[in-house]
Parts: sequence; C-alpha cells; structure tokens
Amino acid sequence: MFDKRKNIIWLASWYPNKFDPFTGDFIQRHAEAASLINNIHVLFVLRNGLGQYDEKPNEEKQSSFPGLSTTTTYYRSPYFKIKGLDALFSAYKYLRVHYKFLRKYIKENGKPHGIHVHVAMRAGLGALMIKWIFGITYMVSEHWSGLCQGAEPSFNGLSPFERFCWKMIMKNARGYTAVSKYLAQAMKEKFSLINVDVIPNVVNKNIFFPSLSKPLSSQFIHISTLNFPKNPEQLMEAVAIVKNRIPDFKLFIFGEVVKSVQSLVDLLKINEQVVFKGPAAQSELRKFLQESRALILYSRFETFGCVIIEANACGVPVIVSDIPVFHENVLEGITGIFVPLNNSILLAESIYEMATDRYMFNQKEIVQHISDKYSYEKISVQFDHLYRTYFT
Repeated sequence: MFDKRKNIIWLASWYPNKFDPFTGDFIQRHAEAASLINNIHVLFVLRNGLGQYDEKPNEEKQSSFPGLSTTTTYYRSPYFKIKGLDALFSAYKYLRVHYKFLRKYIKENGKPHGIHVHVAMRAGLGALMIKWIFGITYMVSEHWSGLCQGAEPSFNGLSPFERFCWKMIMKNARGYTAVSKYLAQAMKEKFSLINVDVIPNVVNKNIFFPSLSKPLSSQFIHISTLNFPKNPEQLMEAVAIVKNRIPDFKLFIFGEVVKSVQSLVDLLKINEQVVFKGPAAQSELRKFLQESRALILYSRFETFGCVIIEANACGVPVIVSDIPVFHENVLEGITGIFVPLNNSILLAESIYEMATDRYMFNQKEIVQHISDKYSYEKISVQFDHLYRTYFT
C-alpha cells in the first residue's frame, strides 16, 4: 500500500523530559502515530539550568513503536547578567547540539528525507541552520496558542528579535500544519501563508476506552495547567454555585496545583467540592474519566483541547466554552454541550443539568465519533501524505 518508509527527523520545542514528563506529550503521541508508516527520530534539546544533566551522554530511547526513537540532550550554558549575551551564548550551545547530532545521524544513516519542526520557536532555529548547512528541507507543525487572537502570552508580546526569528523560520519552511482550522487560520494571517494543512491531535484507544460501569452523576473532572487560557476563576465560581444544589458534588482537577487557584477555592469555601489530584499518567486519567459524568473545559482560548477527545474516547461527554475551535471537535448534543464564555452562572446551570440527566448521551455514538476521526491509524496516513508531498 505504501512506498518505502521515509526517514524523518523531528525537532521538537516541547517534549516529555526528565524535568517535566508531561510537557508536549501530545507531540509525542503525534510522533507515535507518524511512526506507524515512517521512521521518526525525535531530537529534543533543553537547556539545563539545574546542573543535573549534561549534554554527554545523550539520552537515547527506543519506544514501544518500532519506527520511533528519541534523542534528548540537556545542555549546560552559563548564566550572564547581560540578558542579550546570555540568550546569544545559550542559542549557540543549542544550535551546536543540533549540528553535532545531524553530522552523527548522516554518518550512520545517510541524509534524512526531511526535517519536521514542532512549534517554530525554538526548534525551528535548528531546522533553519540544518537547511543552510546540509541542504535538508523542513516543514513546521504549530501548536502554540500564543498565535491566536486575545491569547496571553502572545506572539505580539515577544521581543522584536524573537518575532523576526519566528518569521524567518516560517518563511523558509516547505510546508505547514496546525492541529485545528482555527489555529491554521491564525497562522495564515500572522505569517501571510497561503496553505496550512490541518492534522488534529490523536487519542490512544489502547489507553482511553469506555467502561461498562455507570459514571457517578455528581462527579466531574477537569484536566489542565490551570493557567490563564484555561479560565480557572470562572470554573471555580460555577462550582461555588453548584454546591448549593448538589451537596455531594465533586470536581477532580488533574494538573499542577496553582497557588492562586487554591486560594480562590479557600475563599469560595469549596474545598470539599474541589479535589486537586496533581499531574497523573494517562492510565490514571482514564480511570477518573470513566467514573465521571462529564469533563469540563471552560477555556478562554485553545488551539485544540486534547482532553476533549480523551474524554470522548471513554464515552464521556464534555462541557466546553462556546469558542470557535471547540466546534471542530465537539458535536452539540452528541459528544458534549457548549456554554457561552464569561458566564459562570450558565456554566453552573449546565453542570447541574448534566448531573441530573437533563442531557442524555449515547456512549457508543460518542466513542464512534472519536474512533473515526482521531485514531493513530488515520493520523499516520495524513502525516505520510505530507511527507510524500514535501519531502520527495
């Protein structure tokens, strides 16, 4: 069915690592999917500010996916009081790692068919250098919400030099992808691009699947970093309203515990309703998703929302903010419901109606929607098509 497997090097700006095992895990899942048809080698380079790991030896990993391997390098760079000098020397060390890796890779395997960048800054700097020195073309997949209108932090908030570098990376790329139509449009407008292909995030059906047990009507779940885009303040306000109508209501929150959100929970006196679980492996998330009536994601803005399709893969409906990007992966009344943004009263009402079975969902229909659209198999074919288009 397919031609010979292509050898593609992924340069990732975000990727799971020893400092943070969860950052960029959606990029890792994309790599797993792409490796079903092509050979993917991920290079992730991170400045080591704690002095625990050096750039020798590299951390080499062969995943359970035969076509996927990873090299992670933690480089040391001394800190300078002059900000520009510090950034310049760190960038030199960063690019030096990429150069040494490519020389070694080519010596052992020959030239790769192409370079695939995930998040333009700063991995795109490595791709730009590789193109100029080795003549290897690259494409860029973007995931950063800072390109979206109204985002904080945002592209416009970057320094002029950072914006210049980002534009140079995009200008020299062969092709572009985004995880949603919404982000693709933002990329077109920001960088004057004609075409941006959309390849959505994936869900691992071997980890996220439905349970035969009936979920608890008063148990809900939220999974996020609890930062500004995730709108935790209005979510907590909604919980404070719900607790008066559902005495045994529980909202399990997975992610880093943020002090400001914990303080708000104390202020609103909803400590018994909100349970902070901290970061967790996907297998543990599945267990709580299966037991929950719904996932709540009331974001101000998003580029996709991976936890939505993970919840749906478990047959669990979602309650989401009525923002454009969520209309790409949530079907009203079939896989979830929408709530107007900036209205904690309506959010509380939707939670109450979900808990009291005002909305009825078909578990099999929810799962089928996810299976058709976000499987590893389907996404692998989409990546393969792009590689055979851009990396001839």
